[in-house]
Amino acid sequence: MKLREVLFPIDIRRPSLGVKLLGGAVSRDADFISGLAMKRAANAVDLISLLPQLHDPQSELLLLRSCMGIAKLFFGLRTCQPVHMEDATLFFDKGLRRSIENIVVCGGPFFGDLQWRLASLPIRFGGLGVDRKY
Repeated sequence: MKLREVLFPIDIRRPSLGVKLLGGAVSRDADFISGLAMKRAANAVDLISLLPQLHDPQSELLLLRSCMGIAKLFFGLRTCQPVHMEDATLFFDKGLRRSIENIVVCGGPFFGDLQWRLASLPIRFGGLGVDRKY
């Protein structure tokens, strides 16, 4: 016991729930993992919601496909257990769908599930190249 006390001084913080290591959550606590994923999804959706300020659908789509913090969210999806990421993916997909709907039909009523599925196809298959996760 004395050896552990010497190795880890009291003034050094040690997280009890988990840590973020190289961008991925390292924890056994499901709430910590899902909380980190939800935080990333919320940040991505907040950025996506700023796109209409550009008033240029082509630029909005280009930025949506290549930026917006989506890579961090997808990295988290690949490195964590999917069961802990469900709420974050649903939240992100709703925000992504709203953004695509605003780009394609300016928020009009003609964007249904079929159009959403077509938009999420890769560009080589005639889609818009946006990747939905759920």
